[in-house]
Amino acid sequence: MHEDKKHYAQIINELTSLQQHSRETIQQYSIRIESTLKRSVNAVQQNCIVSTDLNGQISILNQIALNRLVYYCIPDISCQLRIRDPKNLDEAISYALNEEQIQNMYSKNPFKRTNNTKFCKYCRKPGHDVKDCFKKPESSSVNHINNKTYRSNNSDPSGSTTLRKESFCKYCKNKGYTIDECRQRQYFAKKNEHSRNVNQISEVTDEIKTEEQSFQVTIC
Repeated sequence: MHEDKKHYAQIINELTSLQQHSRETIQQYSIRIESTLKRSVNAVQQNCIVSTDLNGQISILNQIALNRLVYYCIPDISCQLRIRDPKNLDEAISYALNEEQIQNMYSKNPFKRTNNTKFCKYCRKPGHDVKDCFKKPESSSVNHINNKTYRSNNSDPSGSTTLRKESFCKYCKNKGYTIDECRQRQYFAKKNEHSRNVNQISEVTDEIKTEEQSFQVTIC
């Protein structure tokens, strides 16, 4: 009886420790989850003393298996699964396989994603034009603004172009644009937002681990 209980605890621990390996496909990972879940359910059925608790314990095991796929597959696919919020393991596997196929397609054609986006010929990065590049020397930006001022001198009586020439960014200390237009500030703002999202994911993951540990303590 002691050996059976020990084996039972090992199976549950295996389920709550599953995560996708770096070279493992979603199909391979999902097969591992389903196999471990099946063995865990069989172990619960054999060791459950109170029959009224059986359905509840099986439901918890199914939720753990779902969480191991959603939160412990590779990050790009995990992010998409959290957005879709699948209700069961089969639905999550279907979403994950589809997302993996899309990502594999893009990895073979990396320029497919950026065909319709801007590309800077100065810093060789997508997302903005040369005229908006904050890495470009200040003199180039001033020349661009001077030319623009000359061309629109007669058509801009309000003098808004002249004001733009004299504007100053309080964030990066460069001339030619305001803090609201500063691409460097926008870049770090997005970076900080990403960090906050990662912290939120870590908090959710910690909560899941706590629930799994409490379940292990209950069955032992």
